[in-house]
Amino acid sequence: MTTTFAAATSAGRAGTAELSVPLVLYDDPGTTHFTVSLDLYSHLAGLPHVGALKIPPIAGGVGEVRERVQEIRAVIPEHVRLGISGDGVAATGLLAGCDAWFSSLGGTIPEAMAAIARPALAGDEASAIAASERLRSSCEADTAGRARPDADSTRRFG
Repeated sequence: MTTTFAAATSAGRAGTAELSVPLVLYDDPGTTHFTVSLDLYSHLAGLPHVGALKIPPIAGGVGEVRERVQEIRAVIPEHVRLGISGDGVAATGLLAGCDAWFSSLGGTIPEAMAAIARPALAGDEASAIAASERLRSSCEADTAGRARPDADSTRRFG
């Protein structure tokens, strides 16, 4: 199915007009098989009641991810928060300027996830990356399709 720019923005405007709570828009190309352009980010983020955008994982180091985050920020309203998806790239995304991280493991092993977020939000790259590396196997397992880490991961990190 091909979604046109006009169809996406028209459906979005109709769907957000009556909301009473902020809306988080998810960009999930792995599921939708649809790539959101900067123009579409701009238009969708400008719809009524949009409070945040969840962007897909971005490969690369902090500098490369920061470039992409800045590209997106340049086209969205200032009030719209930008969040990264993917536990394995959380540290990089937060260090690169994302406001949030949408975690699938955070509810299961919150202290281990906080050990990534706290230093990243404080700008402590070494500590954030080290904490992320300690969780690499759990993050890779989750990305491979496991909904939650196994009991052993919970005992080790939780």
